[in-house]
Amino acid sequence: MFKKHKLDDDMIRLVGKHHPDLLSDTHLRLGKELEAEGRLQEAEYHYLEAQEWKATVNMDRSNGLLEEAYWVPKAHRGADAHKHVAYLWAKSLGGASSVRLLTKLGLLAAAVDHATDNCSFEFAFELSRLALKHKTPEMHLRHALYLEDEGKFEEAEAEFIRAGTPKEAALMFVQNQAWEAAQRVAEARDPDTVAEALVGQARGALEEKDIQKAEGLLLRAQRPCLAFNYYKEAGLWSDALRICKDYVRGQLEALREEYEREATKKGARGMEGLVDQARQWEQAGEYSPAVDCYLKVRGSGSSSLEEKCWMKLAPYWAQWRA
Repeated sequence: MFKKHKLDDDMIRLVGKHHPDLLSDTHLRLGKELEAEGRLQEAEYHYLEAQEWKATVNMDRSNGLLEEAYWVPKAHRGADAHKHVAYLWAKSLGGASSVRLLTKLGLLAAAVDHATDNCSFEFAFELSRLALKHKTPEMHLRHALYLEDEGKFEEAEAEFIRAGTPKEAALMFVQNQAWEAAQRVAEARDPDTVAEALVGQARGALEEKDIQKAEGLLLRAQRPCLAFNYYKEAGLWSDALRICKDYVRGQLEALREEYEREATKKGARGMEGLVDQARQWEQAGEYSPAVDCYLKVRGSGSSSLEEKCWMKLAPYWAQWRA
C-alpha cells in the first residue's frame, strides 16, 4: 500500500520494524526507482542508506555532476575512487581549467599517470605540456611502448625518438626482425646499437641457413667470436679456424687443440677431417699447424691415409734435417 502510493518513508519504517534484513535492498530498489524518475537527491539518500556509495557516484557521473561525484567517495572513504572521478571531472573541463582543478585537489601528477594507464595519451600530454613538462619524455616513452604493443612500429619509433630513447626503437625493430629499419635507426640515432642490430640480423640469417650472410654481418658488427662459436657448434671446424686465424688470433691455438681432440674422438672420420684441415693450413702458408695436423693422423685404420700424411711430411722432414 505504501509503495503504491509512494509513501516511501512509511514503507521504510515498516520494513525496518518487521523485516530489517530487507532494509538495505529496499533502500537500493528505491534509489534506482527515484534515479529513473530524475529525483537524484532523494535517490542519493537511499543509495547511501543502503551503503551503495558507488551507485551514487555512477548516478552523478551519468548526469554530468562530477563535482558531486567527487565528494561522495571522499566522504565515505572510497579508497582511490575519488581520484578517478577527479580525473573524469578534470578531463571534462580540459586545458588550463583541468590543471587548476587537479592542482587544487593535489592530484595533478596522479591524473597524468592515470591518463597514461588508461591509454588517454592526448589528455596526459596536455597536462604534462601545461604543468609537468619534466614528465613529457616519460609520456612519450609510455606512448611508444603502447604503440609497439599495438604493432604500430613506425609511430612507436617516432615516440621513442621524442622520448630520447632511440636505442629502444632500434631494439624494437630487431625483436620484430625488421633489420633494415633497425640498422637505419641505429646508424642515424644511436651508433652504439649498430652492432646489436647487425647481430640480430645475423641470427635471422642463421635461422634461414644463410651462413655466409650471417658471417658477414657478425664481422661487420665486430663480433668474430660469435661467428667462430657458431661454426664450432655446427661442427664446421674449418670455418671456425679460418675466422679465428683472421680475426681472433689469440684464441687460435686453444681452438686448434680443441678441434684436434674432437677429431681424435671421432676415429677415422675425424682423422680425415684433420687431413683436410692440414691441407688448408698448408695452402694458407701456415706450415707449422699443418705439420701438427699431419702428425696427429694415426690409428685411422687406413694405412693409405697415414701413408699420404707421411708423404706430405717428407719435405718438411728433409728441410728440418738440412
